[in-house]
Amino acid sequence: MPREENLFEKIFSAKKKKENLIPESTVNKMLTQCGVELQETKERRDKEISELDRIAKMLIRRDLELMELKEKRETEIRELEEKTRALQEKIDEIEKINRATIGRELKMIQLKGEIEKLRKELEKYKPST
Repeated sequence: MPREENLFEKIFSAKKKKENLIPESTVNKMLTQCGVELQETKERRDKEISELDRIAKMLIRRDLELMELKEKRETEIRELEEKTRALQEKIDEIEKINRATIGRELKMIQLKGEIEKLRKELEKYKPST
């Protein structure tokens, strides 16, 4: 690049001095070439910016989708936690009923045993016919 700068400096300083170190047609070709290169560079930059813009929009859409999914999952988790609590309350209630039922059944077995014992004792005192 320094060589080009020196060349341009020579061209412009020569033009100022009205010297023609390089023919004008060559200078025009060089300037045209620089313009073409600048245009190509601008077009490349514009394409890169367009591509980056497309990627940025895609990432933003993906971020929004992920945020929505996160929100949905958090809602589902809260609902599951509420259902779990409700089910645990029902389990606790059923266990309480189960303990009461088992206690009653054990008492019934005990009472049946006592009834049987009393029947046998009654049989002893019953007159034979």
